[in-house]
Amino acid sequence: TEATCPRYLFKPKAIDKAFIDEYKSVNDFINKIKVDDDHQGTVLYYEGELVGVVNVQQSTHGLQAIWVHDDYRRMGVARQLLKIATTKHGCCQLTIDKTNTAAISLYNSDGWTSYKEDDQFMYMKK
Repeated sequence: TEATCPRYLFKPKAIDKAFIDEYKSVNDFINKIKVDDDHQGTVLYYEGELVGVVNVQQSTHGLQAIWVHDDYRRMGVARQLLKIATTKHGCCQLTIDKTNTAAISLYNSDGWTSYKEDDQFMYMKK
């Protein structure tokens, strides 16, 4: 049977532009979370486990980070984080590496459109 997305407990916090490195522990990432006047984000937990994070820079309304724990991928978490980014944090633009086809597909299916490209990046807006 296909896995379904569990009910999440939302714990909003402002977070920094911490780069999510899959080789570091979840605790290392949590320790990088801080309050920053120019960045707002939401951290999703489920039963005490970090599920996902979204971060939006307020001065540009740009998506700075979106990350979903491996155990919760393909369950609608990224789409929920995008919804939070746009409705709660005012996100309306993002930059994505053109080789990240999975993310581009997600953004396109969520109504984001490309308005510019260069050799490495695609620039999208909603």
